[in-house]
Amino acid sequence: GTEVFIIIDHDGNVQTNVGTVSNIEEMYLDENGDGDQILAYQESVCGTKTFLYAVNFGDEGWTNDKDSDSEKAYSALPSGLQNNNTALDLYDNNDSDTEKSHAVYNCGTSTGTVATVLAAISNTNNWDYTLANGADNSGEAWFELGTCGFSFQVTTIWNGSAWSNGTPDINADVIISGDYSNGQDNNQPSFSCKSLTVDAGVTCRVRNTKYIEIETDITVAGNLVVKPYGTIVQNSANGTVTVSGDGKIQNEKITAPSNNYYEYTYWSSPMTSTTYDNTFPDVSTQSRYTFNAANYADGNGDSFDDNYDAWVGVGGSTVWTPGRGYTGYPDPDLFNADEDGALKFTFEGVFNNGTIDVPVYRNDEYNTDQNSNLLGNPYPSAIDVNAFFTENEYNEGNGKSLDAIVYLWSQNTAPNAGQFSTSDYAYINKGGALAGGDGVTPGSYIPSGQGFFVNFSDSAVPTNGQGTVRFTNSMRSTGNNSQFFRNTTNNDADNDEVFVNKLRLNLTSDNGVFNQILVAYMNEATDLDDGLAYDAPRRLETGAAAYLYSLQNDDATKQYAIQAKNDTSLDLSEVIKIGYTTSIEEATIYSFKLADIVEISDEDSFFYNVPIYIKDNLTGAMHDLKIGPYNFTSESGTYNERFEIVFQADTLGIEDVEANENALKIIESRNGDVRFLFNGSQTMSSIEIFDVQGRAIYNFRPNKIDVTYNLSNLRQAPFIARIVLDNDVVITKKAIKRY
Repeated sequence: GTEVFIIIDHDGNVQTNVGTVSNIEEMYLDENGDGDQILAYQESVCGTKTFLYAVNFGDEGWTNDKDSDSEKAYSALPSGLQNNNTALDLYDNNDSDTEKSHAVYNCGTSTGTVATVLAAISNTNNWDYTLANGADNSGEAWFELGTCGFSFQVTTIWNGSAWSNGTPDINADVIISGDYSNGQDNNQPSFSCKSLTVDAGVTCRVRNTKYIEIETDITVAGNLVVKPYGTIVQNSANGTVTVSGDGKIQNEKITAPSNNYYEYTYWSSPMTSTTYDNTFPDVSTQSRYTFNAANYADGNGDSFDDNYDAWVGVGGSTVWTPGRGYTGYPDPDLFNADEDGALKFTFEGVFNNGTIDVPVYRNDEYNTDQNSNLLGNPYPSAIDVNAFFTENEYNEGNGKSLDAIVYLWSQNTAPNAGQFSTSDYAYINKGGALAGGDGVTPGSYIPSGQGFFVNFSDSAVPTNGQGTVRFTNSMRSTGNNSQFFRNTTNNDADNDEVFVNKLRLNLTSDNGVFNQILVAYMNEATDLDDGLAYDAPRRLETGAAAYLYSLQNDDATKQYAIQAKNDTSLDLSEVIKIGYTTSIEEATIYSFKLADIVEISDEDSFFYNVPIYIKDNLTGAMHDLKIGPYNFTSESGTYNERFEIVFQADTLGIEDVEANENALKIIESRNGDVRFLFNGSQTMSSIEIFDVQGRAIYNFRPNKIDVTYNLSNLRQAPFIARIVLDNDVVITKKAIKRY
């Protein structure tokens, strides 16, 4: 089934598209004499030749006296070949007495089985001789076959241990007649094929991280089982999926570990003709919802639906609509957090394929609310977010509907027993990806079965309040299917992300807060608001106990989760203004920490070559986040002026660097005395003690490496110790006063 091109000239120059050419000798294709032959064969290690094909363009055709010493012996048909089948005699066509020095195959048959194509090529009636006898005035003989674009229909059968006709490729029809498992058990690889047939009584399993790519049709009379992170891709939008007899197609999906039964997952079905009850018998009937964007109205700006009718209950007999998103959480009677809280569900039906159009809606009663629509990946494969944006992003006059942003629900635990883990969204837009409540930064792919929110652009022109979102096979991927939200793995994070200077900053606390922002510098963005494709304000409807945002210059009206700025703005004088809001009243120690830095390269990256300081305008501290986290305390409230990210030390000339935490020991004795011991060559010039409200309680000037104080104003409470060494290095460390 492999097409091999060979171009030979009279000087012995040979070109081929497969392998290499060796043992070249000068050739002379005799256009005026008795003709020549070209023979193709394969040779084994032992030297045995297996002839594949032969072409004769002599004036007497093939001869049978191959055992004689005459010149005609060289025109003998090799053993194992048959004329008009696996051999061609170009002069065996009603004019065999006249030598033809030019011939071109008419390409009438260029697709089908190998046998069909070879038989057509071997038929002399399918060759054109209009340029015979040197009509091109070149004086050279030539015969042309390789312009037809051949594609061969090959069938290979898996019998449970081997392929009958070699490992399949995209041109092969595959039949699974024995159990197949591409991973774990049999450790068979992923493969591509033209069509896939699973025979009755056998099972074909697509294991995690493996795939089967099918150009056209899927036919299942047995069982086709796709594991949670496995992938099925169909390339042709006209490809069919047929289930016959007792056949079943199943796609397993697994939720991330959950701390509580009420942690929602946003779902979408890769199947058609299956119901909610069939898929999720263990999902609480009180948690089954979809989202009606036409009903969403937020007149008071609190990010909640005024009429409480946007979330619509879904019955168990509801058939999943391809491309639509749904919610659910486990039945509390079946939830077991001791078993990590992850639940497996199985979609069963017929895979969705081809172009899928989904209506989206916008309620224009208010122009200040979000135009969210809950959609979902409709395929049994991941989809490329950037391809999704290309297909659906609104630009003036293109008739499309969406802003280039998606939101993935990333719930963690609700406030409970003093814990404030955040329920929040992960974001993906053209500026990059941002982690949500689980702390998992998404990649640039949305896995199968995943529901997500999109935003109907305010600039788009709806028809009766409605637009359209389109999913196509060109968005599908054979990989990148292992990161399901709410998932806690991060195997695919930043996959295929455009590598410009990006900085992600985390806000955490000792009682469970997690929040992240992204600031990206890129050619396509400006320092102004470029819309949701680049500048995404924080969604505030999640009820986070504390959250972080960046600000645009001195404008505090928009609190950005993702902010993209022009890359020409990134220099040593750049200032990134950040703010935070917290409603936590109890004693809490917060931390700023770099999540990661995405760079162009080590040589070119700005972030790689400079310190990244967090500047605390309240305490005067300036701390390099590359060394470690910055800890602080805060009262509840909104703070837009306290913190900045800068890239050079301020005019005070103090470079605050957190030394190794092991160098400083804070030891409390049972009588309440607190010892400060620095294991280094410097002395401690000053020790400042702050309480959880950020107030300075003590300020000591020890000028020693070992000192003990009685901190009687603190009792059974956390505190922050800020130690300045005699070389102006600053160590910030948190501790708890227990006695």
